[in-house]
Amino acid sequence: MRTLLWGACALGLVACGGSGDVNIDGGDDSGTSPDAAPADASPGDAAPSDGSPSGDAGDAGDAATFGGRLFVSQQQAGVAVWDGVTSLAADAAPTFAMSDTSVANGTRGALAVAGRLVLGPAAGGLVVFDGAKTLGAGAAPAATIPVSAFIKPATNISEPLATLIAYNEKTDTLWAGGTWGVDRFDDGATLSSSSAGAALFTHAYLQLPGFAYDGTGDHAILGQISGAGVLEWDGAKSATGTPTASFTLDQKLAAWSLSISGDRLYAIGGDTTGGATPRESIDVWNGISGVAAAKAPDFSITSGIAQNDYSPYVTVAADVLIACIQANKVLMWKNASSITGDKSPDFTLTTQLSSPIKAVLAPVSNRLYVLDSEGVAIYANATSTPTFVAKIKSGLSHPEDLVVIE
Repeated sequence: MRTLLWGACALGLVACGGSGDVNIDGGDDSGTSPDAAPADASPGDAAPSDGSPSGDAGDAGDAATFGGRLFVSQQQAGVAVWDGVTSLAADAAPTFAMSDTSVANGTRGALAVAGRLVLGPAAGGLVVFDGAKTLGAGAAPAATIPVSAFIKPATNISEPLATLIAYNEKTDTLWAGGTWGVDRFDDGATLSSSSAGAALFTHAYLQLPGFAYDGTGDHAILGQISGAGVLEWDGAKSATGTPTASFTLDQKLAAWSLSISGDRLYAIGGDTTGGATPRESIDVWNGISGVAAAKAPDFSITSGIAQNDYSPYVTVAADVLIACIQANKVLMWKNASSITGDKSPDFTLTTQLSSPIKAVLAPVSNRLYVLDSEGVAIYANATSTPTFVAKIKSGLSHPEDLVVIE
């Protein structure tokens, strides 16, 4: 049975903070997690193909002195914060929990953008905190964007609860939404209390858990899980109001998560055609920025994924393809940009994982942070010999999303 683990299924994208910080939120190359060893023009590269954030030469030294910071949003409690996570080797209580009234009762989606922390509070809308690297327990938001600032579907939605927050540096667009769809904000790095949604990308069936933005081709891509398939909007940056999807990329796929890296679209989900042998897979489209009509995936990866596995999250970082599988495992494929067909994963992580729902690869420390139903599992040497280091459970209840800053 599938469970919609929506809160932390959010596809976050990244932004570089000041002073050589690298802020990671485990997203995709629609602006995605920075690559530790760039090989595919995704963020972290000297010249990312889609304008997503990249790191700089000061990152390693800065991380060594700073020690890293981990934020975990929670369904009914303040955001828990751990300092010194690049050297954390055992479970530990949070350094502090953010206590401002805007987030004290719970948050969903989380993202670091230009040195700021953007959160989706339980009451709906967005809140933004300056100085993510240094903010303290009682920090007050620099901006509060109310529910009324969002464009909402005409029916079946009472408040825009932002479980998904994404950012693209090339277009300075921030995308916030949930299964009801995604709003585009055009001042992503400088959000203020007067910011408002410029367009809503949605569908009559709603239920849109997967999202990616192609900054090169200017396409918004959403995965719809009730039979409408993978939907694509052309000219997404200039769209206004509630535009209708330009075309259906793939009718039969229910995509729970989407990621773009190196001009490839990765979609993880299931075949909805109802055949005798339904399958779960990672479907891959090459040259996604140039795709302008329905197109079958160039290849599919099914190895390591059981037919009944629910797979809520996929991303590419450091040219490593990473998939979370609800059946207590994370799959990793090295050299993602070179994969041309079905291939067994190079690593299968299972130690102390309980229904993993998101994974973030830190490009400086090379640690993998896996968010699951219990907390955060940390693996060292993630791209070479992944080794379990610690499982953070203390101080957490119903974790929803995570952000790592190095």
